[in-house]
Amino acid sequence: KWITNDQQLLGWLFNSMTRDVATQLLHYETSKDFWEGAQSLVGAHSRSRVTLLKIEFHSTRNETLNMLEYLIKMKTLSNNLKLARSLISTGDLIIQTLASLDNKYNAIVVQLSNKSNISGLIYKLNCWLMKIDLNS
Repeated sequence: KWITNDQQLLGWLFNSMTRDVATQLLHYETSKDFWEGAQSLVGAHSRSRVTLLKIEFHSTRNETLNMLEYLIKMKTLSNNLKLARSLISTGDLIIQTLASLDNKYNAIVVQLSNKSNISGLIYKLNCWLMKIDLNS
């Protein structure tokens, strides 16, 4: 009876997955092994996604983006890493955001490097940008 139920469950699991995923799991003979294999696949995919997000987070520069787009992108990458259970601390977000700014922002980077929250950083950065725009 147990073997019949296990095989039925195994069939349901196979049928609930896309063909690409199911073909990677065809060699499992019990639902337990199948489930553990599926979890392993998801884990590998998640680790790959986290790696790609971290690479993008650490390589994003504001060279081709205006400041608002750049700040939104950095915050979005941080949030996506958080959703993938790979937290970026607020301090690291601030450091990376400031470090990735163009050289023309060096004067404000020094002033903002002691900020401990992202809202304060964004506020001060926007004030500085408006001041520059008014003086231009």
